[in-house]
Amino acid sequence: HEHEAAVEFGPLSSYRDYIDVRDVAWAVVASGGSTSARGGLFNVARGFAVQSRLLVKMLARAAGYEGPIIESEAQPLRSGGLVWQQADIGAARDVLSWTPRFSLADAIVSLWNDRLEACGN
Repeated sequence: HEHEAAVEFGPLSSYRDYIDVRDVAWAVVASGGSTSARGGLFNVARGFAVQSRLLVKMLARAAGYEGPIIESEAQPLRSGGLVWQQADIGAARDVLSWTPRFSLADAIVSLWNDRLEACGN
């Protein structure tokens, strides 16, 4: 195991509201077609937080990676103190009739497949 490749990250204990880019695109289209949306600000997210560690494990599984995932102790300067981030998507739902369509699992599989395709695999 000493020569086994590992992937390294900062701490993965934070919770974030991850979303599929296709849902973001759909929200942009919905806002452009809505006269009620003019001048409004809308949170575009899935509406619930997921631990970053879970997201990394899901991506590793999609990639077929079974090696070690190493987390450092150092907090990133950018968001070290922010442990939980979750958006309220109520306004987007009510005004734009928008809600996310893709699950986190769908997003991960799509991301990995798109990456493989971009690499010619």
